[in-house]
Amino acid sequence: MKSSKFIHLTMLGSLVACFTLNAQLTDAQRKTQILDTQSISVPKAGFGAQTVRPSSGENQDITTSDAGMQRPIFLQTKNLSFFAGVDNSVSRKANPLLLATEADIDSSGGHDFTWSRSVSAGLMSNPFDIDFAMLSFVGGGAWTKTTHLIDAFRDLDDFSTSAYALAMIQHESGWSYRIGSTYAMVRDKNKNENYSEFYPNLGVSKSIDLGYDITGILDISGGKHLTTSDSLAVDDKDTMENWDFAVSFGLRYQIWDFLLSPTYRYSKKVFTTDNSGSVTTFNRVDYSNTLSLKIDYSITESLSVGASYSFDQRESNVASNYKSWSADANMGLSLNF
Repeated sequence: MKSSKFIHLTMLGSLVACFTLNAQLTDAQRKTQILDTQSISVPKAGFGAQTVRPSSGENQDITTSDAGMQRPIFLQTKNLSFFAGVDNSVSRKANPLLLATEADIDSSGGHDFTWSRSVSAGLMSNPFDIDFAMLSFVGGGAWTKTTHLIDAFRDLDDFSTSAYALAMIQHESGWSYRIGSTYAMVRDKNKNENYSEFYPNLGVSKSIDLGYDITGILDISGGKHLTTSDSLAVDDKDTMENWDFAVSFGLRYQIWDFLLSPTYRYSKKVFTTDNSGSVTTFNRVDYSNTLSLKIDYSITESLSVGASYSFDQRESNVASNYKSWSADANMGLSLNF
């Protein structure tokens, strides 16, 4: 492996993308009484947007490859790195209310278009070399405004904010570990808080060189969603509290100036609140499967465009089963200092 192929472990690009709060809870979900939070994205320690892949066919030492620990070539004199970003995306989603039957989906309008604008910022410590691993600390936040472009869904416009603090360790064996907590909150267009949560979580990941300039990323994570829900929609404000477990496997493949990232994710949620009201979560268990494909193109070092498609399926012993898909296009600007 040629050492010039590696940039120090910053993961700044991934952080800007991860924390524009992909996990939003809309009024539509509350009105259909199927409140359901998606796992808040957390950075995958040891694999960031600024990690350069090895060329295929090269013999690699495990301490210097994408399958292992990456130490900075040049130590920075400053202790903290600052990153910020803005992002615009337009999405089309089928079955936006997450309904179970085709008749209900058709009567609800079937499809929705949304326009989201996000700003994010954060700080990351320079990696600490602890002999057998690299240790980093990172924290930041994001703000997102989502506008529904279909008249039938205009009342569902919302504002969301998130914050996070994490410690990340990249071990020389190739495994990476993270532990921390995130906070998320959603307000409606009248600035009324509909939902908020703290999410203490931990995770482990492994990047695997598959050859032909393809890298596989295995990620396993879990945590507890400590929630507060709109009391108008549910009887108990903590009705949606749950433990979650997720495992995903994705690929990263660079072809010309495009980065392709297909991913499969499986998750299980076990709800912890006994609620005898209209939304029953006692003994509720949800299983979700998600298939996604993301394509990114870097126009400059700081400006990028992308498109993605995802298909979601949920099965539950209490809540409605549903299938939904979404497609979006986005443009993002990131700055690192």
